[in-house]
Formats: sequence, C-alpha cells, structure tokens
Amino acid sequence: MFRNLSTKLATSGIIALLVLIGISITAVPAYADPPDPQPLPATGNCYRDNIFYGAVPAGGQNAPVIVFVHGYSGLAIDWWLRVPPIFDNDMYVSAYNAGYRTAFVNLNVDPAAANCAVVRTPAKSTIYDGFVLGQQLQAITQYYGVEKVDIVAHSKGGIDSQSAVLWFGGAARVRNIFTLSSPHQGSLLADLLWSPQGAALGWLLGRRDDGTFSIRTGSMQLFRAVADPSPVDDAIAYYSAAGTEWRNGGVALWLTGSWLEAQPNGGTNDGAVTVDSTYLPYANVLFQQPWSHLQVYMGRNAFPYILAVLQGNPAAAPLAGTNAAPASPQPDALMLNSIVRGGLLTRAAREAVIIEPQVRSVRFNLYTAGAGLDAAM
Repeated sequence: MFRNLSTKLATSGIIALLVLIGISITAVPAYADPPDPQPLPATGNCYRDNIFYGAVPAGGQNAPVIVFVHGYSGLAIDWWLRVPPIFDNDMYVSAYNAGYRTAFVNLNVDPAAANCAVVRTPAKSTIYDGFVLGQQLQAITQYYGVEKVDIVAHSKGGIDSQSAVLWFGGAARVRNIFTLSSPHQGSLLADLLWSPQGAALGWLLGRRDDGTFSIRTGSMQLFRAVADPSPVDDAIAYYSAAGTEWRNGGVALWLTGSWLEAQPNGGTNDGAVTVDSTYLPYANVLFQQPWSHLQVYMGRNAFPYILAVLQGNPAAAPLAGTNAAPASPQPDALMLNSIVRGGLLTRAAREAVIIEPQVRSVRFNLYTAGAGLDAAM
C-alpha cells in the first residue's frame, strides 16, 4: 500500500510539475501601466530580436538597467503579464515605478525559427541558454549605453544567468544577480521526471528535454564543481531567495510540494524547488518567505527586497560563510549524486559503477517493465 501510494504521489508530482511550469498563457493582458515592453525593429538576429525593452520612466534616461530572466518553460512576457486572477505579475510595473530602465529576454531561441518565434517547450539546457543570454547582455548594454546591468532571474533562469557570466562574456556586463527560487543544487522534480518511474509521462507530455535534464541534481553537481571555484564572477554579487510554502499555490503546487516535503533530501519548498537547493555558498540570502514558486517572483513580493539592495539598504542576511551561517544548511553533496541507466534490454548486460572511497552508503534500485528478469550484484 505504501509503495502504491508513493507511486501515485510521484506520478501526481510529475503532472503537477507540468501544470506548474508548462502553463501556456495566451490571454491578452487586461491592463498595462506602463506600456508593455517592446522589441526593437527586427534585425534577423534572433537573439537580439527576442529582447523586449521596457518604457523609460520620466527622468530616467540615465537610470540603472535591470534585466529580467525567466525560468524553465518561461517567456519574457511572464514578468509583465497581468490577467488576474489567473496570473498577475507586477514586476515590470514595480521596476518602472522605482525609476529603473528594464529589459526582458526570451532564452529559448531557435535561430532558424520563422520570424524568430519562440516556444515555451522543449526547453534548452543551462549552457545553451547561457550562450543566448550572453549575446543578449551585449546587445542590452550597447542599446542603453551602460557598462553593467543587474539581473533578476526566476528559477532555472538563475542558473542560466550564471552560465552566461562564467562562459559567455557576461561577467564584464553584470553587477548583481538576484536568483528567485533557483535550483542551484539541482531539482528533485527533474530527477523524478528523468527517473524510470517518470519516463513515460515525461515523454508523453514533452518535458524530458534538455532544460530539465540540465537541472537534475547530478547535472547541477557537475555544474557547481566547475562554477563555484571559478574566479570569473568574483566581482559579481549574488543574492538567493527562496519560497517556503506550497499549500497556498493551488492544487498543482500542493501535489509537488507535498511530494518534495516527503523526500529524504527534500524538505521545505515552494512547490517546485526546495530551500536547500537555492543555497549558494557565496550568495547573500535575499529572503525566505512563505510564498509559492509562482508567488516568489511577483513584483509586489520580491521587488521590495531587490530595491533595498540596489538602493544600498539591503534587507538581506550577511554573506553566507562569513559573518553568519546560511539560513538553510548546505545539502550533503553525497546525497545529490545519482546515476540513472536504462533502455531496452535485448540481451544480457553488465553495468559497472565507480564508487568513491569517501561514499558512506549506496542504494541501488532496479525497475523493470515485467517479471522474468534475473539480476545479481
């Protein structure tokens, strides 16, 4: 019974994840103040043609610039779309009213697409999106005539942003990076999606893509091993924020949130990302608030914290690892390791797995489509 319940909950978790991050919003905004961000006249360069520039506030011709980066299966419009009660993000309005110039990007760019159109899925990897963002940061700084910008990124967009600054020229163009519920240590839901239990639904619903593959805990452990020691972004200030409540985010987040909370390495989460996974050893804790994965990047919630930092009065914890311990403990790196192998078995097979000497325990799970398989270890 317990196994059946776990399987049902895991399946429900996948469905909820897809509902959460795969929403395709096509309604026209009910109102917009200021005018919606707009792209420049088409150039044929799909990276540049997927940048949307916000209206410049009165007297803000020389104001600082904030670049907003969407999360997995997101689009630039997610930062200013206002169709209450379905979805109501006032982040663009908040930044505009505070006097900032803004730019919003689509990362899921296909240079060969007609009219440079983008779709939400299948999503690209953190490396590809980092490359795209690197090109866009160059265009944005040129357009506004500034040397550096600040980045506000939601979910996977926070990892894409670090990819851009580390490997695609963004380091010289970025001052601060604010990551809102970004799975820096990897996504347990992505692990589930790519596990044998989640394979069928993942393929059926189109979410086993490069985007989810690149944010699995194993993939992110490799990313962290390369990114964290790098001195390239040492001059950039990182801020990490987390949501801690999934019960107020609707049925979809309730399902994924309850599943995450029940996992041995899960715990407190916002319905999509655990608090532990938002941890960066060199980041300031911007906030941890009882908001869901969607609520955490609404302007009315997050922007006051961002504004306080930008205006020199941060409502943030001391830098983790210096004056104070992080608000959330760093996950055990050994717990984040996983190896998944599989496929159609047509003949006898032998698998070898290297186990490092410092590993304290290992668990092996074998899943088959039917009976009649002999296995030995």
